[in-house]
Amino acid sequence: MNSRGRTDRDQLTLFIQLVLDSLTYLRSQGCLTEPRSIRVFKEAQTGFDSIYLRQLSQQLGDAVALEFPGLLHVLPVEPVPKGRTVLLECADLIAGGMQRRALRKGTNPKDRLAEAVTNVTGFEDA
Repeated sequence: MNSRGRTDRDQLTLFIQLVLDSLTYLRSQGCLTEPRSIRVFKEAQTGFDSIYLRQLSQQLGDAVALEFPGLLHVLPVEPVPKGRTVLLECADLIAGGMQRRALRKGTNPKDRLAEAVTNVTGFEDA
């Protein structure tokens, strides 16, 4: 991603796409079989959240309504401070482990943790 220009807007778009892809995967696995509301959390970012959080919630809600009509309703996205939510920290650990495994092939403790994350989650390198 280009480090100049509209990186916040790119981040907003990528976040929405990540949620849509995750929900599409859950539907393909038979996990979304009845109407429900979903709550999305993200790591708090003061500048981004003050400008884009409302827009993120609106666009995410619109995109989910188009992709999953009558099935899912998105509640407003909730920013959570780093280190305050166990599930957010677990997601961060999984993402960090996957990134480290993709970019490095070392043997220090972080690399061993990345290997453990891959083994536990079953995520493939691809």
